[in-house]
Amino acid sequence: MAVSTGLFGASQSFVPLAEATLEGDNVRVPFDKDKVTDAPRVDADLHLDVEQERELYRYHGLDFAAVTGAAPTKPAPAATR
Repeated sequence: MAVSTGLFGASQSFVPLAEATLEGDNVRVPFDKDKVTDAPRVDADLHLDVEQERELYRYHGLDFAAVTGAAPTKPAPAATR
C-alpha cells in the first residue's frame, strides 16, 4: 500500500499490508514513521515487480515467501576459488 509521507504528504512510501489492521476508516500498520519514511524508494506511479516487493518486505522484517505464498528466492551461489 502507498502512504503519503513527507512535508504536506508530498512523497509516497510503500508499506506491506501483511500485519495491517483496519480501525474504522483507517489502516494501521505495525511500523513507526521513521521505518516507513526510510524505506527503499520505489516510484509510486509504477507497479512493483516481485523483487521490489521482496526488498520492501525484507526491509520491514517480514518473510515475503511466508506472507505471500510466493516461492522463496534461491540463495546466491557460493564463491569459488
